[in-house]
Amino acid sequence: VLGLAPSALADTLFVLKGRGWGHGVGMSQYGALGMAQEGRTYREILAHYYASTSVAQRGNPRVSVELASGRTSLEMGSRESFRVSAGSKSRVQEAGNTTVRIRRGRIKVLGISGTFGSPATFTSGAAPMRLGSNEYAGTLVVSIRGGRLRVVNRVRMEGYIRGVVPRESPASWPKHALRAQAVAARSYALFGLAHGLGSACGGAFCPDTRHQVYGGLPGHPRTDDAVAATAREVVVDGAGNVAQTFFHSSSGGRTADSRDIWGGNASYLKSVRDRADLIPANPNRLWRVFRTPGQLRSELGLPRTPNDATVVRDNSDRVGKIRASGPGWATIVDGGDSLRWRMGLKSNRFWLGVLRLNASKARVEWRQRIRLSAFVRGVPRSALERRPSGGSWETVRSPVQGTLGLRQRPRVTTRYRLGPAAFGTTLQVRVGPRLRITGVGKRALAGTMRPRRSGTTVSVQKLVKGSWRSVATGTVKADGTWRAPLRRSAGTYRAVAAPGGGLVRGASPAIKVS
Repeated sequence: VLGLAPSALADTLFVLKGRGWGHGVGMSQYGALGMAQEGRTYREILAHYYASTSVAQRGNPRVSVELASGRTSLEMGSRESFRVSAGSKSRVQEAGNTTVRIRRGRIKVLGISGTFGSPATFTSGAAPMRLGSNEYAGTLVVSIRGGRLRVVNRVRMEGYIRGVVPRESPASWPKHALRAQAVAARSYALFGLAHGLGSACGGAFCPDTRHQVYGGLPGHPRTDDAVAATAREVVVDGAGNVAQTFFHSSSGGRTADSRDIWGGNASYLKSVRDRADLIPANPNRLWRVFRTPGQLRSELGLPRTPNDATVVRDNSDRVGKIRASGPGWATIVDGGDSLRWRMGLKSNRFWLGVLRLNASKARVEWRQRIRLSAFVRGVPRSALERRPSGGSWETVRSPVQGTLGLRQRPRVTTRYRLGPAAFGTTLQVRVGPRLRITGVGKRALAGTMRPRRSGTTVSVQKLVKGSWRSVATGTVKADGTWRAPLRRSAGTYRAVAAPGGGLVRGASPAIKVS
């Protein structure tokens, strides 16, 4: 284990103390909340997170949002009558719900005779269309792709942003935080339209965090007001181009430069101090997780199991690299945004501490000496403590930082732990009695046991064909001696006892009798 002898004990714990949630680029939503609570306007919030930008007006184009794909059937409808159209065919369906399926490679709407070609557009003039239990402004376009049904919501930009803002920021937040969210979401969408949305959702917006979380209708009066108050407003850079306004939940006190996360060189996506993000309302202003050496090896794809690791910070004060090592080896793993996904972390803004506790032996005789080695880095308020069997935790050394070595002579089975009171590493050193055979007579074997546990039964065992067999017993006296009646014969013998009271079963060294 970790390069120690097989009889040794070792326990290592990596402590990851982090801040924030998300990639950290652009606007922090909790930072926007904190700034709004300080009385800052939405334009001041946007200017803080997107350097050297301004707010300008743009149009209200249609956007497409993929709501469902790979479906064999759909439940659709409206509170009012709605129209289904495909090519030259157009039919009206009464208010209520209906089922949409595929029939012979075409779209079948139950309640309407015949079938429709792909794509088919569902429109309701007086009320929104419904897919499942959710309602949507604009139209729903159903198509067949790969033998399955796909649904895309075609809606104007302002209607789309109404469906995004209440899903990205709580409606209870101050109005300027909601307005900042509306402008950032609108800018992000317009930039996406101009530069392509990729293939994740077939060229349409994804309704989740791959683009922006979109839930259609209803919105909320307060978020609707934020969208209306900032209608058609977007963030533009110094050249008047719509900015790619990334945003995230929490920066952890400092946003990230896009170059450190994804590369690129957007002039307005720089790292900035973000103290407003660290408000008490932010549940992710501070978090802590733990990793065992085996977990760290698996997550980082390391060649061996590490017993130490350090981080190299980038210009955004995030983890740019991790250096992991063990006895005789070391390797470096790149950081960046992919690191948080590989390790299942909320963000890559974290600090890495190490707690390591080694014991030279896992099992000893009573009062036999062991060596303890403790190592602490980056974990404040750490102490080395012990708890003898049947007792309470007591401090051996506090505080512990760096390397500590010391010797112990445990009298009973004892647990040792290293770290703050809330967490840490733990070892158990099992302690057995010190048994010895001191006399061999013609009719008995005699010996001693320490500690003196009067009344303890000692079993004398003989090695017979490779197995130990009990051949006699004796009882420990008050002075710690024992005697087991036995007719002497040639062979190998030992004494065994299990006194209890914090002592595990122990055996004496074997002796040969001729």
